[in-house]
Amino acid sequence: SHSLVQDQRPQWEAAIGLSRLPVGYLTLTFPGAITAVDWTLDLWNAELTGTVTTTQGGLRFSALVHNDRGVLLVSTTGDATWDFRPMESKTTRTIRVPPDYTANPTPRTGTNYVEQPLVAGGGYTTAWQEKTVGTQRILAATVAYGYPNGTGLNEALNAVRRTLATPPDMLVRGHRGWWNQFYRRSFLSVPDKWVQRFYWIQLYKMACATRSNAPVVTEWGPWFPDGGGSWTAVWWNLNVQVAYPFVNGSNHPELDAVTTTFQRYHQNLELSVPPDYRDGHTYALSHPGDRTLRSGGPKLGSTIPGNATVGIPGTDTHTDQTGNLIWAMHSVWTSYRHTMDRRVVDDVLYPILTKALNFYLKFLVEGTDGKLHLPLTRSPEYASSEPRTAYFTPAMCRSSATARVVFFA
Repeated sequence: SHSLVQDQRPQWEAAIGLSRLPVGYLTLTFPGAITAVDWTLDLWNAELTGTVTTTQGGLRFSALVHNDRGVLLVSTTGDATWDFRPMESKTTRTIRVPPDYTANPTPRTGTNYVEQPLVAGGGYTTAWQEKTVGTQRILAATVAYGYPNGTGLNEALNAVRRTLATPPDMLVRGHRGWWNQFYRRSFLSVPDKWVQRFYWIQLYKMACATRSNAPVVTEWGPWFPDGGGSWTAVWWNLNVQVAYPFVNGSNHPELDAVTTTFQRYHQNLELSVPPDYRDGHTYALSHPGDRTLRSGGPKLGSTIPGNATVGIPGTDTHTDQTGNLIWAMHSVWTSYRHTMDRRVVDDVLYPILTKALNFYLKFLVEGTDGKLHLPLTRSPEYASSEPRTAYFTPAMCRSSATARVVFFA
């Protein structure tokens, strides 16, 4: 799978029209029946090694996704045949699918590639190629995404060719060097070795799933499963916010995709503001959305035209999701506090947080106690609504306490 691969039909809600799409899978076919497998994931080198035993011998392999190239590299010794099986290019979500929704067109298959066009234009290509080096066979495979003008065909083919033209030892050495340095920057030793192992595993997963120049983590990260399920977009009301504190806390700002996402795509935040409250100075963040902060169209059955938006405080409809953006800004603030890079404040946090608070200022009312109060709102995942719901603090909780807004000069 690939974190960039998504649909581009924003007339439908993000989980459908901007849905992540299943790509397909490589298969390894053996002349005999498989009798045993023995695989080990080496976290230190981010490399999978192992053997497959069959009734007619077997195979030894090592595999990695090259850190700098985004190319799957597999070295095999033994008798087996590679193939690629594309999956149908459509959302795996089964909730509120519009009756006029159709899958993307049938892919085009060429020599060592499958090119998948999208209804909306663009598409994605999976390319693979194998060569023999001594007693080993080296497979290189990659996925390239293009929108709106290309399907990534040339990019995928060229990436595979360039990789196979590079000495394998050089590729492996560069890959391992990045990962070894990565772990050294967050070395931590604790007496409980179960906790120690858990810590290293989380570091490995986050470095696989996110980089500052890559999409934010979705529900599945890059490991979009065969079934996919209904978690096909970016869940901005909890999941992104709770994933990223670990990144800065472990000394890895190079994994912070939240800050760079808001820096690049903040203009799309106005799409999440209810139409009557858009004034060019107000931002919000609907849920779910895509990696570019677009909210998609309204949910099936909605009577509100246009983009999906956050709720309107004080109404008897769903009033949730109003705090998504402010909570996400907490992640940006955390990034600043760890790096002390003033550009994070000046270019990202301050301008976006100002517009996020502008949405709240439209609804705050002064009570008899002289304090500012929010009207009826609702925390996501909770069934009930009540005045003064304290959702815009960085905690997934409901509270009857009076909401407070603190401004920092």
